[in-house]
Amino acid sequence: MESNHQESSKYAEMSRWCIGQADNYLRRRNNIQASEKGWGAAAQALKAVAEERGWNHRGHSLIIDVAQQIADEQGRPDLFISFGAAQSLHVNFYENWLATDSVAAYLNAVKALLPELERVRTEPPPPDFTPETREQRNRWRRLTRER
Repeated sequence: MESNHQESSKYAEMSRWCIGQADNYLRRRNNIQASEKGWGAAAQALKAVAEERGWNHRGHSLIIDVAQQIADEQGRPDLFISFGAAQSLHVNFYENWLATDSVAAYLNAVKALLPELERVRTEPPPPDFTPETREQRNRWRRLTRER
């Protein structure tokens, strides 16, 4: 799969914009929009990595696949767990069940995740990662099938 550095950079820039917007909304106690922008920041950062690597990333389930793939290949399950904070923010956009301090905590987890994803985006993938489980092989097929 061919990478597209220019598109990857656009997604990375959108991620930075989204997290800034999340902070602005949180200051105004607009938890719904802060949540969605926090989710957007993580999703766009994951799309940036996927685009750089030539992976499919169009759709929610593929974003989850990208997050899990990155965590697996980096040997960093914490990255996927941090992504879970972003998913909670996404749900909050629809349900509005999180208090402001909870939204702030999840946004902080996303903020910690973003530099890690930027590092992954700008470094070559680990050469020694090989999908071992059936689930990993299926995910790899979904990510690398022709777009």
